[in-house]
Amino acid sequence: MKEMEKMAGAVKCKLMGRDMEGWEQKLVMSEYKVELMCLAMYDNVYFVSEDLSTSPSLPVHEDIPGSVSHVCLDRTTLWFCPSTYQSALDTMMDQLNEMATKLTPLNISHLFASQLCVAKFSGDGGLYRARVTRVGKDKVAVFYVDFGNNEDKDMEELFVLPEDFMNLTPAVAKVETENSVSSELEDKLVGVEVVLRMEEGNGKRLAKFFLEGKEMFCCPEQVMVEVETFPVGMKIEVSVGHVETVRVVWVTPKEKVDGMQASQEMVDKVTEVLATQDKLATLASPQIGQMAVARFSEDELLYRCRVEEGGLVRFIDFGNGEVKEEGMLFKMPLELEIYPAGAFRIELDIEETVLNTEENIMMVEEKLIDAENLSIELSQGGLGTCYKGDEIMKLFKQAVEETELGTIPKGNIIEISVSDEEEIEVSDSEEAETQPIVSSQGPVGPVAVTVNVVETVSTVWVTRADSYSALDKLRDQLADLEGRLQPLTGVQVGDLVVARFSGDEELYRGKVTLITEDLASVVFFDYGDTEQQSVDGFMEMPRELRDMEPLAERVRLEGGENFEDSKEMRDQIDIELGKEGLEMLLSDEGKATFWENGEKIQFSIASNGVAEAGGWKVGDKVAYCTANTKWRR
Repeated sequence: MKEMEKMAGAVKCKLMGRDMEGWEQKLVMSEYKVELMCLAMYDNVYFVSEDLSTSPSLPVHEDIPGSVSHVCLDRTTLWFCPSTYQSALDTMMDQLNEMATKLTPLNISHLFASQLCVAKFSGDGGLYRARVTRVGKDKVAVFYVDFGNNEDKDMEELFVLPEDFMNLTPAVAKVETENSVSSELEDKLVGVEVVLRMEEGNGKRLAKFFLEGKEMFCCPEQVMVEVETFPVGMKIEVSVGHVETVRVVWVTPKEKVDGMQASQEMVDKVTEVLATQDKLATLASPQIGQMAVARFSEDELLYRCRVEEGGLVRFIDFGNGEVKEEGMLFKMPLELEIYPAGAFRIELDIEETVLNTEENIMMVEEKLIDAENLSIELSQGGLGTCYKGDEIMKLFKQAVEETELGTIPKGNIIEISVSDEEEIEVSDSEEAETQPIVSSQGPVGPVAVTVNVVETVSTVWVTRADSYSALDKLRDQLADLEGRLQPLTGVQVGDLVVARFSGDEELYRGKVTLITEDLASVVFFDYGDTEQQSVDGFMEMPRELRDMEPLAERVRLEGGENFEDSKEMRDQIDIELGKEGLEMLLSDEGKATFWENGEKIQFSIASNGVAEAGGWKVGDKVAYCTANTKWRR
């Protein structure tokens, strides 16, 4: 108790919890040097103990039954009471409350930090052992040593702790969890009989909790940051923070807009707050979707970010991303939770088909980044139009006028969707492209198919039944090449590669569609799945595999373009088209419908609204629509 140190040559002490027999002999043997813990000090008498423990001992790798009494504000520090201490704790509390009318009020002369006392808890009016942690002008802060919680008390609510209760070891021990304890988990832990297991790792002792033999998982600390919606139909002046592709940019409103908090002023304020942070805690085991803080490599300043796949983090106030190794992410200060993400992801309305090359991305950057008087208007369809003042900006000229920009005549386009958000187009004259991946032929079908991937509400990837045997043969060929393929160096967009799919760690053919820093997006064109992987993990594709046509097709759904591309819609389509025995029919326009047992798959709309003039009404049959669907007209 450092606060109670005095420079006096001798002080009067009372040794608690020990029979004095043999005490003098111990002093002689130790040359009168002993280590004691001061428990309290009343009337200039120091109450001391040989027992130096301040909490129960918690062995490592053993199951310890008990209960959590308190979860601290940091959500990773908890106070745990072993069951072996619970009976003595209950008895002590009963005795204290029986003595309530006999307790001596704590004199102001006995009021100092670390003083042990009795305090009346506001939650139930009961009396509990407490230790003074801070003496203020009007209030005294105390820590309840048998439970772990804190409270500010008035002087009249504090009492002298009877000697019989001084030498009892506090009933709770402080433990830490690797990740944050959510409010939901707190409700399941506090006051409930659970099992604690302490484990060591990376120089730390971390707690795990179990209920009925099952681990109660703590979630990574989630600082919630709102992502606002960019208004539709309003021309808003913006600054462009990042150009992701030729069609996707990240923007921030220059001024506040009604109904929105995100603006350049807000982003500047967040940046100023982070500039003052020099003792941020490292984020252990970051999880995908978790909010954090990281230093941007170009200026070494701190910015808010969101953890994405493959070690990538997205700076939510600007839109750009970087790969960060473990130990390079920090916990986001809670005070920044009130500020929504400052950057909005906007898909531009570009009619021309433009390759997603570095040259074209640079062209978009030159025109938009640092542009003055730049505004964006979002259409009902979710596409953004750029304005320079009052005039619409054309980022690319027509292909017939300027083919050197990387545009391709529409008759030669093959589209490969790399995700729900990006699209890469390549010429059918490229090497190894013997067949279009998007079905563009005339009417076909019905043919038996399997739907592999629902990419958007308007596009899916299918494999025809007559390709199953070729798919099995290809899988065997790739398995035989295990350990014999050469790493691919100098990876570029458009390269055909062999890569491991994270779902099963097997080898598959793929095509690189986008490269960002050390990560690349690859589409497995025999199935339709897309992943982001390290560029160092790709292998060269043998010639015999390059000459084989893709065994999956990307087809457009009939009517799918009318519906909002939401996760709920895609999940619904995935459920309906994930059935066995489906047949596909392609129209003259290359639009696909799917049939089960001779009946076209379709859904009824259930809506609380009324039909728009000339639109659908309740009960109408439409393809690929969920019960709560929205559509664009």
